[in-house]
This record gives sequence, structure tokens and C-alpha cells, in this order.
Amino acid sequence: MISGMGGILLNNKDEIIFVFSGKCNSSSPMEAELEAIIFLANAAMTHLDHTSKVVIYTDCALEVQSLSKLRAGQDDFFRKKTEWVDLASKKMIQLYYTPRDNLAMVDELAKKGRERPNILQSWVVFHRSFGRVKELWKYDMGLGAIAEEFEEISEEDYLVEGIQEAEEMEEVQGDDEEGMQLVEGIELDGMGHQG
Repeated sequence: MISGMGGILLNNKDEIIFVFSGKCNSSSPMEAELEAIIFLANAAMTHLDHTSKVVIYTDCALEVQSLSKLRAGQDDFFRKKTEWVDLASKKMIQLYYTPRDNLAMVDELAKKGRERPNILQSWVVFHRSFGRVKELWKYDMGLGAIAEEFEEISEEDYLVEGIQEAEEMEEVQGDDEEGMQLVEGIELDGMGHQG
């Protein structure tokens, strides 16, 4: 059965730092959710500092219980999935239940993912450069590269935040319309939250 999956990671300021949407082969909606959680967790473990705490929200209480059981050394019916057992050993990843209504945007990413030929994924990287905050889309699988300016921030604001040097940034131009549509206007809490 072809299913869709999608998710986002937010930083502790509720800014989106990662988004993905795509299809997966699964035998049930629960297995599709499992695949999405594993995909999101792997993205976080690959790209974030391993001292970070990553909280992933799901509307599947059974998967939250499953991960807790595996971490407690109890047997679980998801044990046959090697990636799930591996995830249980990663203490930086926490899994919490939230009602489906809180995941409306992620649900939409999953629905659209069913129709995509590839998984679209993108890291949103905020660079500080001479008083400007810029957003760079840089990852692969069809999003291209987009640079967009955000609000002006003074040098004093940076110093207050403890940043002593401006980071250099290379501007990349692109016009991938689908990549822009994927993330434009996303302001809701989603499947993942990195705090």
C-alpha cells in the first residue's frame, strides 16, 4: 500500500528547522506513522548536536507505548523493525502523544506526500551576517536552493544574544516553486519539536 508521510522539526523558538513530505510503502496507517517517526528521528540525529533533546509528537499512542516498552527492556510487537529498536537506544529522541487536531499541518504534508515522486526534505538554516537574518534552503531531493531575507537585526541584538562574530554566508539563488509552497506559511506546531 502506498501511503504518505510528512513532518517538521521546530527549534525551541518554534521556528521550523526541517520539513519533509513524501510517499512510503506501508501495510497500514500505523506503519506509515512509524516510518515517518523514524525518518524524522534519523534526520535529527544526523544533523543536530547529539546533546540536543528532540521531542517528536505523534497521534499514535501505541507507538509511544512501544518505544517506552523497548526502553524498559520489555518485548514489543514493533521489535521486528530494526530501525525502531535502534531508535529506542537513542536517548536524545523523546516520543510524545498529541491529539490529531494538533498535527493538521503535518497531516497535510503526509497527504501531499502520497502524490510526490520523491521525498522532499529541507533544512532551514538561519545564518547571521552583518545584521541580517537569512534563510537558506539547502538540502536535496528536488527543493533546489533558495535564499530569502528576513528582518533586519542590529549588531547590539547579536551581542546581547552572545554572538561575537558575524558568520559568513554565501547567497544561493533558485526558484523552486514547489519547495517554496511546501514551507510558506507554516506556523503551526508539527510532528517534531527540537528543544
